[in-house]
Amino acid sequence: MAQNAIGKRLFRSGSGLQQTISPLVQRRCQSTKAVPSFTPSSSPALDQKLARIRTELFVPMYFAEHQKRLVFRDRYRERLNQEQVKITIGNEEFLLKPANRQSLPNKREVISAVEDMRSTQDWKNFVPLLIGSLHSKYKFKPDHAEKWVRLAGKSDTLPFILEAAKQTSKTGFSFADRAVAARFAFELHRKAKSAGFEGDAVAASLRYAEQAAQLMEWPEHTNNDVTQDAKRQPFFVALLTELSAARAIDQAESQDVDGKVLSYTQKLLGTWDLAQLDRPTESWYETDKLLQEVALINSGLKMAQKVKSVAQNKDLVKSIEQRLRQLKTVAARAAETAPESRKEVPTLGLREIQSIL
Repeated sequence: MAQNAIGKRLFRSGSGLQQTISPLVQRRCQSTKAVPSFTPSSSPALDQKLARIRTELFVPMYFAEHQKRLVFRDRYRERLNQEQVKITIGNEEFLLKPANRQSLPNKREVISAVEDMRSTQDWKNFVPLLIGSLHSKYKFKPDHAEKWVRLAGKSDTLPFILEAAKQTSKTGFSFADRAVAARFAFELHRKAKSAGFEGDAVAASLRYAEQAAQLMEWPEHTNNDVTQDAKRQPFFVALLTELSAARAIDQAESQDVDGKVLSYTQKLLGTWDLAQLDRPTESWYETDKLLQEVALINSGLKMAQKVKSVAQNKDLVKSIEQRLRQLKTVAARAAETAPESRKEVPTLGLREIQSIL
């Protein structure tokens, strides 16, 4: 009510803005939450996009609600230009300038900024971008998050995905969606595979996978549907199996020093039904994603077979061989349904299962 009275006085008083707009601004509870800022990227074009997003979207959306009303309402436009009112957010001073909600950078511009990120230098801006976007009430679909994980994998900047997941309440990024978690798992698999499952790439991939596994215990990263909950999925357990086995082979002469390979292998076989290998797929896109999971699970079991703690367990070896045959059958059946165009230019999942077939 008090704010409405002040707004009315804006039109009744002829004594100037110092008695109208300024008191309304000063009645705020000043925010200590800083507006997210960006560091220089490797691209002037990306810098320009980020600067526009911060200046024209984040800044006004970090104003208090009554300040937003001043900024976005046409009736205050001329008076704000004359008044030049400044406020402080965090440790930064901003000018209250007239703005138009229809002219704010939209979600497509935010998505485009992420798509333009290529290097570590660029990806340092990923988390601040998500934080500011969520504060601005921009929420993104799992499809977008899945694409961002793929782009981060391509740029070898997956730690920034983990950082976004660690700050999920501020960024909105979550592994609760099965497809997002599957993409993250597959990108780590590809990182280790491209390095021949040797050296620092394996150690780093395992470290990232285990960090993700810990995050998946958080409520924000948990899916209440057990069949969709990432940490229970065979593809993710297979990733942990594969990478821990690769590390044992690479660094410990195939010795399962910490017992993780045996533990992960047993858990993988214990969660087998959740793989849903017989699930119906309505498009080749879905079929190819199934093939990616099949390839990852197959790789995890194959790698585990080379580690002594698993190889010396006859019952476990028998179970693994049975599951590997099942995976081959699923892969062959799915591959038969591939359109000719996909066979000529194999999609990711189809390429991955070639070694199985």
